Amino acid sequence: MRADATGLRRAFVLLTALRWLPVGFTTPLLVLLPLSRGLTLGQVGITIACGAATAALLELPTGGLADAVGRRPVLGASSLLGLAVFASMLVARWRPGTSTRSVAAIDVRTSATDCREHTRRRAADSRSRRWPVACCR
Repeated sequence: MRADATGLRRAFVLLTALRWLPVGFTTPLLVLLPLSRGLTLGQVGITIACGAATAALLELPTGGLADAVGRRPVLGASSLLGLAVFASMLVARWRPGTSTRSVAAIDVRTSATDCREHTRRRAADSRSRRWPVACCR
């Protein structure tokens, strides 16, 4: 009986790790992308909190919808909506004049002059409360 409980515990730990591993990989990107586009850390936190509250509020109604029309159409619609949201995040601009950057949120500058100008503008920008990002080679 003891060996069976150990096997169940291992299976539980493995399944729990596999469930939360993708969340651990995507959450840093979902924070870095808005930060690279000009949002402050507080604004990113409010945005993520609003998303979590929306998911919590829609959990019961979407469960009822899945009971009424079936789980596969609701799952398919939610997957398409999720893809549309992530696609819109890739092209969104949070601050006017900010160029759209990649998910990696790395601002690559090719010349030292561009880097010095970029560093000077970031230092002069009193609204920027982010950690400094190295932009030069």
